Amino acid sequence: MAFEHILFDLDGTLTDSYEGIAKCVQYALHYYGIEENNEENLKRFIGPPLWESFHIFYDFPEEKAKEAVLKYRERYHTVGVYENKVIAGVPETLKTLYDNGKKIYLATSKPLKLAKIVLEHFDLAKYFTFICGASLDFSFEDKASIINYVLDNQHIENRSSAIMIGDRKFDIIGAKQCGIKSVGVLCGFGSEDELKEYKADYIVPEFSNYGLYQRSYLNGSTEAIKSIFTLLSKEENYPVYFHCNAGADRTGTLALLINGLLGVNQEGLIRD
Repeated sequence: MAFEHILFDLDGTLTDSYEGIAKCVQYALHYYGIEENNEENLKRFIGPPLWESFHIFYDFPEEKAKEAVLKYRERYHTVGVYENKVIAGVPETLKTLYDNGKKIYLATSKPLKLAKIVLEHFDLAKYFTFICGASLDFSFEDKASIINYVLDNQHIENRSSAIMIGDRKFDIIGAKQCGIKSVGVLCGFGSEDELKEYKADYIVPEFSNYGLYQRSYLNGSTEAIKSIFTLLSKEENYPVYFHCNAGADRTGTLALLINGLLGVNQEGLIRD
């Protein structure tokens, strides 16, 4: 069956928010006398709740870590939230899903108020049936809790009809805890190794490339490139292998992702 309920993460999945987040983390750390210019260290803040990152990576006690988040927000709410850009192909993807009757939801650990600002700023909010984000008081920010809230609030009882799309392990872990499948995308801030380690059901290498990885149900140690549209539109719990005809138009993983979610066949692909 094709998936009817599509849950998206925000940062690193729909938008490239690195600049705004990095500069605001630097702003907050500077307040405490810490100068951080390492890009990889700054990228670690994208995905998990912010206070946890200050706590884990800089040994801030919980109270100080949450204070650091408030300092971060001083800049982010007015400047950083707009230091952001939409990932290529996202508007077209959302529009195609929306036009074909799919229900689209946002499940992000970014505070709800800021998530809405981002979606409205880029004219994407119109595609979403429901938007769920974290609370500003730190009481509601765990990814599994957010995904579960979307499912419960929207009365999605058949969890096999829902899928979570995100770029970090937190999206994959949250999806598994809520009993739904997941797609890991490498356009964001998670690595392929990370997504494999946490066993994403599907991994899209790049929006510009053809194919994806899926853990083999027949042999858990085997991974193979498969066409995403077929895997997402089939009910069978075994791998279906496809390859592209020599003369076929390789429309890219993004188009195949759309077709998979819609259960649409892609001309030019044949079964091995």
